[in-house]
Amino acid sequence: MKGLEKNLKRFIKSKRFNYDSEKCTDEQLRRRRWMRRGKIEGEYRITWIKVDNGYSEIMDAGRWSSIEANVTIKGKAEKREWCPSKRKNLTVMGEISGVAKYERHGGWGDSGRGSWYDQNTNSAWGWDCHKKIREQIRVDIKDEVNDFLKLMGIKNQNEIRIGKITWEK
Repeated sequence: MKGLEKNLKRFIKSKRFNYDSEKCTDEQLRRRRWMRRGKIEGEYRITWIKVDNGYSEIMDAGRWSSIEANVTIKGKAEKREWCPSKRKNLTVMGEISGVAKYERHGGWGDSGRGSWYDQNTNSAWGWDCHKKIREQIRVDIKDEVNDFLKLMGIKNQNEIRIGKITWEK
């Protein structure tokens, strides 16, 4: 966000958008809905815009090669857990940071050698649910972020990509 005015930076960072994965408008994803994924509800905001123009640090619309937007999201995600008394999976909405949580265990010191990650899977998202939730969010919000940044005067010949997605509490 180096080449933007201070007031525009503050406005972009303060603007919040509602997000509901059930109201997805992407036609490709709608055809893939046979792969049942969980539901996500919440709100997100743009925290950073990274521009790579290859020439200078000033944002020049004619020379941008790629624009990447980082997003922070808070809300709830669906997870399914096995209930032995009812003998079926129960659907529960939990905090998104808890559903997509994974931790490093073991290892020798700060190098991380010999360590492994706890996957924290559930039947709504499957293995590597932290990756699948982020992938779902990227696909769903890409068009809305692209349209918003075009209104702010940040546009490119290529699509604007969603980079890092972090969880807000």
